[in-house]
Amino acid sequence: MQATLAKSTGRDFFNYCWEAEISELLLVHIHISLAAIQSILNKMAALKKGKWMKKIDAQLFDLCRNPKSSVEQIRKLLSEGANPNFEVTTDWDHESEGEAVLDRKKKVVLANKSEMSPNFMEEEREYSMLMVALEVGHSNEVISLLLEKGADTEGPHTLDRHEEWSYTPLIIALQKSAPFEVIQTLLKYDANTETIDGTNTPAMIAMKNYADPEVYLTLSNAGSPLEGNWQEESVLTVGLSEDRSLRTLKPIMERCDDQQSSRPLLVCAQSTTRPNVFAALLEVEDGFYTDENKKTLEGALHAARNNPALKNHAVLQRLEEIIKERSEIDD
Repeated sequence: MQATLAKSTGRDFFNYCWEAEISELLLVHIHISLAAIQSILNKMAALKKGKWMKKIDAQLFDLCRNPKSSVEQIRKLLSEGANPNFEVTTDWDHESEGEAVLDRKKKVVLANKSEMSPNFMEEEREYSMLMVALEVGHSNEVISLLLEKGADTEGPHTLDRHEEWSYTPLIIALQKSAPFEVIQTLLKYDANTETIDGTNTPAMIAMKNYADPEVYLTLSNAGSPLEGNWQEESVLTVGLSEDRSLRTLKPIMERCDDQQSSRPLLVCAQSTTRPNVFAALLEVEDGFYTDENKKTLEGALHAARNNPALKNHAVLQRLEEIIKERSEIDD
């Protein structure tokens, strides 16, 4: 009986050990399986998040390209993780057989670029969301929101300032005649005022598109050069070509110490409809004729006589006197 009990006890003990080992192996296997499942789930979640982020960035582009989108809609997407520096460009899409809007990884964001209104995007040029928003004329509230969330004031397609051509949010805003408060907001976030759009400085673009002298003066005070590439044009000559008023031009006339030549006088003689502007150029201390010879001044006089607004005006008498004085000096 004792032998039978010993056999039974030994068998039970063996069964117990075997079951315990099997259970432990099962637990290890289950643990490994759960870890593998969790790893797969993590990868799926990351993939899903990546797709979601791509989707949400594309949604931000859709809002920024639509001038009717509200600041609340844009704020919501940004709070959900949309990238304020998401960039798009244009290229030919072989699948749709048309020009498409693509992201930096060449993924299609908008299959048909012609659906955009206004249709402003050009080939081989990148656009940030800030640039897109400025192109379509979004409010200062939207522009401020994008900048607050980290939008780059220089944009993705900014060339070195010494290059001939540059395209920045500030240049876009000025070209589009954005409200002055938008220009001020960009300057607040350190927009570069020394960039040139190919020929014109920001201050020159401001003179072309804004009658209020405060715009170009603000840009000049922030560092924008008064002369463009190769010094062929300046803020003053742009203003004269645009037939700006004396109120607009007077502040820059008084600043142009490095432009004491007859070129502004000639441009004004050819373009102005305002005799008081022409007279003011002659009245400026060390006027815009001081270093010019008689022949150059006679060219300005000839142009003025062909200008209906000046040809019979008494202001030409002053220029004739200046030429006479110059002749006496030359003799």
